[in-house]
Amino acid sequence: MTDDNSSIIDQLEKVTAMAEERAYGLRRNPRPPYGWELYTPDGRVPVFGSLGLIERFLQSE
Repeated sequence: MTDDNSSIIDQLEKVTAMAEERAYGLRRNPRPPYGWELYTPDGRVPVFGSLGLIERFLQSE
């Protein structure tokens, strides 16, 4: 595994933990525009995009 993959995995684990602490889920969007979706228990998607964008959203909550 390269350092780039390791840093992405580290960021994914961090953002996933932050989401779970706030009762959100995180999933990869399989269709364009590709990226990540932060979703609520009822399936609403308040934000989608890069892991960095979702991390900033979670930090602002």
